[in-house]
Amino acid sequence: MDLLLNGRLVAVTGAGAGIGRAVATELAAAGARLLLASNGADELAEVAGQLRAHGSPQVETVVGDMTAPAGLAALREAAERQGGLAGLVACVGSTPIGTFDEIDDDVWQVAFTTKFLASVRAMRVAADLMRAGGAGGRIVVIAGNAARDAPTGMVTSTAINAALSGLVASAGRLLAPEGIGVVGLHPGPTRTARYDALVAYQAAAAGVDGTAAAAKLAASIPVGHPADPGDIGAAAVYLVSPRAAHIVATCLTVDGGQTWG
Repeated sequence: MDLLLNGRLVAVTGAGAGIGRAVATELAAAGARLLLASNGADELAEVAGQLRAHGSPQVETVVGDMTAPAGLAALREAAERQGGLAGLVACVGSTPIGTFDEIDDDVWQVAFTTKFLASVRAMRVAADLMRAGGAGGRIVVIAGNAARDAPTGMVTSTAINAALSGLVASAGRLLAPEGIGVVGLHPGPTRTARYDALVAYQAAAAGVDGTAAAAKLAASIPVGHPADPGDIGAAAVYLVSPRAAHIVATCLTVDGGQTWG
């Protein structure tokens, strides 16, 4: 299927690793022009270099903290130089692992700033650019299925991803009449550094080794295994494409059946 992304400028935050990197790879395959942002200069250069080597010359990078206003200002300037923005995939980071009893106010503040407020700021930049361009566009916010599953060891993810769901619904309904589609994506367990950290946490909490903890986590997923980052990247690329124009103000869960309803 032609996703109608050829030549369209799409920004990806958190593009240096994990799901963000997978999104960038899938977008390049769909022919999009890319604006890749991350605070990891070496990782970002590696991603951009690989994409260019595989035939995607239209890749620009922005190195900066995409959870802070200054980093997002640099992203805005880069998009304006290229004539505006057709899409954004906001993959701004993960929140600390821990239970309600383990998370103090300082950690909550970091979690809120790193994921929720950073998503708000990225969405604001994208919406402003899309309004200025007059042609609308698509915004995809990467959240997580903890919003629905509510695991006790991921209280910050549960709360903040649920808040992102509400943000997507409210902002999406507001922006839809302007031709700006906002949608969320809730990945389940996915083979990234975050997954490795979660397995290590669960192993320590249960007093078992990592192999046993990973097996238990996999058993909680009906398909029997965590997602590959590319699985999530492919879903995100569809959602940010014009083909998904009628999907707005809602969240798609991609978790192998771990949650339902």
